[in-house]
Amino acid sequence: MPFTFVLGKSALLFIPPSPDKPSPYSTSDDPFPYPLPSVVQVIVKAAQEYPEEETRAFGVVKEEVTKAIITFLAATRGEKVVPEQLVIEGQGFLLHGSRKEWALAPRLELFWGEVPIQCSRWKWRFIFQLLQ
Repeated sequence: MPFTFVLGKSALLFIPPSPDKPSPYSTSDDPFPYPLPSVVQVIVKAAQEYPEEETRAFGVVKEEVTKAIITFLAATRGEKVVPEQLVIEGQGFLLHGSRKEWALAPRLELFWGEVPIQCSRWKWRFIFQLLQ
């Protein structure tokens, strides 16, 4: 996996359009018949219960953590109802996710080539907690 989240650093996650899911809003002459690519701000933080152990463990499972977060965010993109909080259980850890309004999103104008990128309404924070 070329990209992984880093503890304590915000990242913009760009999610490409889904070519197998045509947009319900497109018309036959629409130049972008598929849902627009999207971007969401994400940060993963350590629970700080066992700082050294959490940092070491995160290094081992960061690909699994990244895959779980990307899978969730891609699956809920465009959904009208998205949970405010969730818990993802992995091998020896929990990810506690919570969302809040992304205040910067309405002011961003991003493009994927000539295709506009839809900014998520939410930004997400995930707390990495070791299971002891």
